[in-house]
Amino acid sequence: MRLYILNRGLLVWGIRVFITNASLGIGVPFLLLAVGQVIGSLFAGMFIEAWGFVLSFILYGIVGLAASLIGPK
Repeated sequence: MRLYILNRGLLVWGIRVFITNASLGIGVPFLLLAVGQVIGSLFAGMFIEAWGFVLSFILYGIVGLAASLIGPK
């Protein structure tokens, strides 16, 4: 649920950034989310193969917590 709320906030933020072209404000965040999912999945597979599931998911959890603390301003 939190990710859903974060995604909606990202879309609203994107529309505010691109006031003159709202479609760009929606399109760019969706594109970046898709690119991030592809790259994240590739790295997750490499990390799981190298370190195993437990350490990889701990690493991804720490990265997710750090990202939630930084957030857009």
